[in-house]
Amino acid sequence: MRLHKSSAAIMALLMVLLLSSTTAAAELKDISSSWAKADIQALAAEGVISGYPDGTFRPKNPITRAEFARIVARAFNLQSTNQAQFSDTRNHWTKGEISALAAKGIIQGYPDGRFHPDEKITRAEIVTMLIRALKLDKDFSA
Repeated sequence: MRLHKSSAAIMALLMVLLLSSTTAAAELKDISSSWAKADIQALAAEGVISGYPDGTFRPKNPITRAEFARIVARAFNLQSTNQAQFSDTRNHWTKGEISALAAKGIIQGYPDGRFHPDEKITRAEIVTMLIRALKLDKDFSA
C-alpha cells in the first residue's frame, strides 16, 4: 500500500472524521471557521476527501461506515474490485471502496453477511479499520 504525499495530514483528518464527505477544497463553503480547515483542504487537494454535491463538507456531522470506507480506500490508494462482498452493498455508491477494503482484510461485515454502509461508524470501528490499514495489528501481542 502506498500513502499519498500528505500522510500526516491524512491521519490527522481521519481522526477528525470521528466527528465528521462528496467538491474541491476551494469550493467547500462551510469549513472557513473549522479548526480542521487546513487538514480538510490538504486531503481534498490529494483527492482523499471531497464534499457533498451542494458544496459543503459538513465537518460536524457524524460519518457513515460507507463514507469512512471511501476515505480509507482513497487515502491508501486501494483499487476497487467492484465485487460486492456484502449483501447490502451490491448497488451501493461505495461498493468499489468497500470491496477493496474487504479484499485487503481491512473491513469485515457483520455476522448477518451485511456491511450496514449507511449506519454511523463507531470510534471502535474506525480504530480497528485504521489499525488494519496501517498493519499495526501485527505489532500487538495477544
